[in-house]
Amino acid sequence: MNQLFLLCAFVPLFYRLANALPTGAPAGTCITMMPSVGKHGPAQDTMAPYVIQVDKTYYSENGTVKVYIKVCGNTVIGGFLIEAREEGKAIPLGNFSKIPQKTKHLNCTSSNAETALAAVTHSEVLGENNMLSFEWKPSTMTTGKIYFVATIAKDRPTYWLGVKSVVLQKMTPGMKHAKLDNPKCPGGNGAIFTVNIVLLVLAMSANLFI
Repeated sequence: MNQLFLLCAFVPLFYRLANALPTGAPAGTCITMMPSVGKHGPAQDTMAPYVIQVDKTYYSENGTVKVYIKVCGNTVIGGFLIEAREEGKAIPLGNFSKIPQKTKHLNCTSSNAETALAAVTHSEVLGENNMLSFEWKPSTMTTGKIYFVATIAKDRPTYWLGVKSVVLQKMTPGMKHAKLDNPKCPGGNGAIFTVNIVLLVLAMSANLFI
């Protein structure tokens, strides 16, 4: 009886996930990073239940930066769009590599992105309840202070704009590295809750993610 109750409770959740943009953000959102208000409604004005963290406060021409989108508390990532940008500019920079499963590069070159690998979005509805990880490398044109920024959706009507990382500087000879102070989940590290029945329903609902 308890399992049936949980199943009934989580089916509506995954029905909402299935109604998120199932194949990722369109290229027309590369600059605004904003879903269609007509389809999704306005962005949330509360603190996002997600943080973007990095493994260093600098980047170098031949080095990579590890980037993480982490879930805070008992929620999921249904979909997302992430880019690197220079402070004061709205052009996607650099190259993402080693992207997670169920994600893809979004070609933003029509929006003056440096490369076709400068943005990543989901390729199907994720339902991720822990973390997404990426690697990013600057292009030769990346020279200023940069940060990572994302739009992250729990489901179609529930999304947050402008989730940002700390600022990274380009490494120069003799440069002293700043102490890394990543954004943290509200109230601590944000325990991640995993419920077996959720995974069961996700598998049962896979045919909805079209």
